[in-house]
Amino acid sequence: MPNLKTLNLDKNKLSSIDGLICNLTSLENLSVKYNRLTTLGSCLKSNRNLKNLALSDNGINSITTDAFDNLTSLQILDLDHNNISIIEKGAFDKLISLETLILQYNRLVNLEDGTFDGLTRLQHLFLAHNQIKSFEPGIFRNLTNVLDISFHNNSISSLKTGTFRGLESVMVLELDLMFIKVIESRAFAGLRRLRFLGLCNCSITEIRPNAFDDLTSTVLLYLDANQFQLVPDMFMGLNKLTHIRLMHNTFETNETYHNHDTRQRQDLHLVFRKCKIGQCSPNYYGVKIFNHLPAHLKNICTLPKFKKELRVFLLDRSHYSLDEFFN
Repeated sequence: MPNLKTLNLDKNKLSSIDGLICNLTSLENLSVKYNRLTTLGSCLKSNRNLKNLALSDNGINSITTDAFDNLTSLQILDLDHNNISIIEKGAFDKLISLETLILQYNRLVNLEDGTFDGLTRLQHLFLAHNQIKSFEPGIFRNLTNVLDISFHNNSISSLKTGTFRGLESVMVLELDLMFIKVIESRAFAGLRRLRFLGLCNCSITEIRPNAFDDLTSTVLLYLDANQFQLVPDMFMGLNKLTHIRLMHNTFETNETYHNHDTRQRQDLHLVFRKCKIGQCSPNYYGVKIFNHLPAHLKNICTLPKFKKELRVFLLDRSHYSLDEFFN
């Protein structure tokens, strides 16, 4: 079958593909999902025309340096749901045409500097549901064309300054379901094209000053279910932000600061801002608007119901400005 271009071997009990594909030099699409592979063998090197390689749901435990030698035409590599814990340096160096790399649901703990060298055309990187603890400085330096990255559900404990340098084209960054705790100043340096940032369920307790300074194009920021407090100028730099989610955090009420039996004791605590720019920030104006809502709206516990009732409330009153809303 010298002219065969597509071969699907899914859902068999294959422990090796050596001997099956060595002579299929015209092959462009190969799928060997849901089998029993533990290694990649040596025959892939002869399939120079491969464009799509799907190896998900096997038991592959490592990627050797020469695993993908000669696959210079490969565009999509799916290694989802394996047992990969080791990626040797240089393993992806020959994949000069690769656009999508899927490594979700594996056992990766450390990614060495140079892991992604050679992937200069990569656009989509999926590393979610691993056990990655940190990123080595410069690990993303050659990924200048990547558009979206999924890192959620790993073991990263902090985002350090310049962690994502090199990812200058990224527009979507998912970092949910981790134990980040601290976001350091300028942690997102270089991400000037980022449009969406997800940081939900990360146990964040501290966001340091200027953490978001470089996110000048970000319009969506999700920070649900964390443990930080709102502080002045926390969201400085987010000049194009239109949507921010802060559900299920531990914001302080006025009761935290005094025991007086006042009507506003259950309101969210509003930190005083002297400058006009601070008074226009989302974490100031958002709290101020929320506190001004009637009690029956503020006491709603579910987001869908809150949005529905808030819409009815605002349509019924037809406020034409914030001044009119507050007065």
